[in-house]
Amino acid sequence: MVASTRPQVRNRKRGGADEWVIMRMISVSSSAISAIGYDGSMLRVVFRHGGTYDHPGVPEWVFREFLKADSHGRYYVYHIRGRYR
Repeated sequence: MVASTRPQVRNRKRGGADEWVIMRMISVSSSAISAIGYDGSMLRVVFRHGGTYDHPGVPEWVFREFLKADSHGRYYVYHIRGRYR
């Protein structure tokens, strides 16, 4: 379930130019993942034991299902990791 949200700023390159995007991060109850963010095309996943991964091209329905998953870590492994880079 969702615990809280916090904004996170990230730099994204588009067409050779930098674009700064504020992404709202949603804290989740998971032993593996601490927060999930989505800006309409890019999914960001922050892991509890280090590591932040951006996944471009993730459809909104995948993000919504990820948030609702019983196990965020399992959903990430089976539906996101390796599919969106």
